[in-house]
Parts: sequence; C-alpha cells; structure tokens
Amino acid sequence: HEELAAELARAVLVGHGYDKAEVTANASRRHGVVNVQVRVGPEVERSICEIIGTRVHTALRRYDRHARQIDIGVG
Repeated sequence: HEELAAELARAVLVGHGYDKAEVTANASRRHGVVNVQVRVGPEVERSICEIIGTRVHTALRRYDRHARQIDIGVG
C-alpha cells in the first residue's frame, strides 16, 4: 500500500511540475480498514493533493479488493 501510494503521488507531482517535492506514505490496516497517509512538501497546492488522494484511493481499491474501507489523507 505504501509503495503504490508513494509511486502514484510522485507521478502526479511530476506531471504537475513538482519534480523535486518530497513524498512519503504510511499505511496501516485495522479491522479491514486501510488507512493511508501521504505526505508531500508544503509547496504542493491543495488541488494537487486532492488529485493525489483520488488517484491513490482508486488504485488501492483495485489493488486491495478485500479492504472493507480505504481512508486516504494527503498533506
């Protein structure tokens, strides 16, 4: 989950001109709920964070069909 989230976030950032922005991702699972926190540099606009959140959620839903719920935070 972490690797996929970070990879997608980097792709979105590069595609929007944030080639040097930092990206980290942490994930946990509890009772079937996957929680993913993606951290990006403070220079990244909120609208780009929203794009990252949507793309990560979509990809993780495909990757982990058994998750009861997937929560994404980007900031």
